[in-house]
Amino acid sequence: MLTLQNLKYVVCFIKGNVMNTIEHPHIVVDMVRGPVISGASFPVRSVVTYILQNNLTPYELMCRFPHLTLAEIYDALSYYYDNRRAMQQDMAMHAEAA
Repeated sequence: MLTLQNLKYVVCFIKGNVMNTIEHPHIVVDMVRGPVISGASFPVRSVVTYILQNNLTPYELMCRFPHLTLAEIYDALSYYYDNRRAMQQDMAMHAEAA
């Protein structure tokens, strides 16, 4: 179901990614959850939180979540840096909702 919050989210990522042509093979954008690691459905914002805010290393994150690979974790970080403005808006929006 498309709600106003989901619509704001989609617009945020469309606006943030118009010029971005970099491919991220491990990342898909879910209409409800936002960018996630494909197959694992693990949100990119969670990777960013664990690594950049909680100071885990990518290896430590992989050990905590063994269904993730290092390639997927690094691709999530790459996606964050390639889409920093949209990701920060997404993270702020989800922080408000929590």
